[in-house]
Amino acid sequence: SQATTDDQRVWSRFSVDVPTWVELSEGSVFEARCLNFSSHGVKLRSPTQMQIGQLATLSVQATQPGVTDFQADIQVQRCEGVEGQWEIGAHVLDIR
Repeated sequence: SQATTDDQRVWSRFSVDVPTWVELSEGSVFEARCLNFSSHGVKLRSPTQMQIGQLATLSVQATQPGVTDFQADIQVQRCEGVEGQWEIGAHVLDIR
């Protein structure tokens, strides 16, 4: 049924607002906010613009400050300016 599909979507994508560190392939690192996360995608609010197709590694601190709960390799799918920052949608390639 349609309700089951909607429920699965709700449970597979978690709305959060937690700090994450974004490490780019050339080694630079900046802080962003992780706004939602699933096994396939992530939405970030970032002070730094990213390019479509760009690869990066996220270190997400979901439970307590200073503790990295997990890392995810991402590839940027979209980047648009929102309220003086960048809203970035990315595909999750790997979680560890």
